[in-house]
Amino acid sequence: GWLSSSEPKERLAARTTLVKLRPDKAVGLLQQILEQGSVQEQQTALILLRQLENAEADVVLERLLRSFAAGLLAPELQVELQEAVQVRGHTHWKKLWQEGIGQLGKAGPYAQHRPALLGGDASEGRKIFFEKIAVACLRCHKVGNDGGEVGPELTHIGKEKNREYLLESIVDPNKTIAKGFEMTILLTEDGVVHQGVVKKEDEGTVTIITPEAKTVVLKKSDIEERKTGKSAMPEDILQQLSIRELRDLLEYLSSLK
Repeated sequence: GWLSSSEPKERLAARTTLVKLRPDKAVGLLQQILEQGSVQEQQTALILLRQLENAEADVVLERLLRSFAAGLLAPELQVELQEAVQVRGHTHWKKLWQEGIGQLGKAGPYAQHRPALLGGDASEGRKIFFEKIAVACLRCHKVGNDGGEVGPELTHIGKEKNREYLLESIVDPNKTIAKGFEMTILLTEDGVVHQGVVKKEDEGTVTIITPEAKTVVLKKSDIEERKTGKSAMPEDILQQLSIRELRDLLEYLSSLK
């Protein structure tokens, strides 16, 4: 009954319980879900397989890995599979994983981050965007009425840009800097360096917004040197995000229409 309930949450709870109570029965069920379930159910089945540390679970996971190495695994399941490879730590699995990454490289750049392109959870991504202090998206980017002005506004970004562009903006922020959002570096006569995005400029002054979202107005007569630098987007943002978080964040950004 519960296992085939029409309520996804109930089905999920029942399956999780089954995996704990009857690991011997679980692999067969999870394999069935991988063949017939919705994307979300398949993702969950993969997570549950990873938690079952037995030989049968490994057989199923390895079959999926071989499918990934051949370039055939559904993109939405790649992050779950990557997590399984990391947790199990089998050397030959890591090799198969790298082969699959090689296949992804044929589709476009940033191969090792491409598993994040599809299958994320937009509501989790929203939490990362608004709440995860380490990446501080909100400090620089506006969505609706919230956020800063150091970076481009993202309210309709999902309508304007595709996932490939969004992935590139996060993975390699200096590759394509959105017009008007380059960092400007200003050295004033007193030897102080100011960096920020130019928000306003007239004959006498330059107004910049710093990466900390402070507004600084400088007199042009005090500026000794001016250079255009890189994107204001931090380059280490990926070190703060797991591949799953990156996928959720991409899903959220592409949902912003």
